[in-house]
Amino acid sequence: MVPAANLSVWPLRGLRLVSRDLELRYPTADDIEVLVRLAGQAEYEPSLPWMAGRDGSGRLDSSEQRARRLLQCLWREQGQWSPGGWTLTLATVVAGGIVGMQRLFATQFPVRREVASGSWLAADHRGKGIGTEMRAAVLHLSFAGIGATYARTEAREDNAASIAVSRKLGYVDDGVSVSVEDRRAVAYRRLRLDRDTWYSQNCTPIEIHGLQPCISMFGAG
Repeated sequence: MVPAANLSVWPLRGLRLVSRDLELRYPTADDIEVLVRLAGQAEYEPSLPWMAGRDGSGRLDSSEQRARRLLQCLWREQGQWSPGGWTLTLATVVAGGIVGMQRLFATQFPVRREVASGSWLAADHRGKGIGTEMRAAVLHLSFAGIGATYARTEAREDNAASIAVSRKLGYVDDGVSVSVEDRRAVAYRRLRLDRDTWYSQNCTPIEIHGLQPCISMFGAG
């Protein structure tokens, strides 16, 4: 239970999305400890902001460096949050344990009404439908909760699993972008989903808890 004083100052702490097999929740201090530990143990993925780049010796970042970078990312998200631009990171909980995180972010949301998403799931929990259910939950928050009109995402051209999740949920192609990772050009597939398409095919039951006190923080009031 989150103390009432904490909820009044930062109501996101009470935000939870509950679907059939998982829960997405705003991470507590204990949750963050688990997430940074998982980040330190994870394989190197240069597309993730908390794994980007290599250290000065040319080796992959150490587990400690990756964990510290994720912690800094989470702190930065809180410190830079505003209704006009925000990044929401939710811990993914399955069978009582944290297995990854789901991110949702927006720029000038009150005007654009567009969100973007990204996620990370521990390797031993992939291929079980969890990623699809995570994305469906934040799409429900986006369209039904805060009134988004569009949702977009992107994935490396070689990330067939992520692209398949997007296709399953109704996203369509929206072009290609190029990123620089480890000093190499990497192509990304951009995808886009509109609210009408989402409502026409969404059938996943999802409950949103604790959203109303947060509405103004999202710029959705």
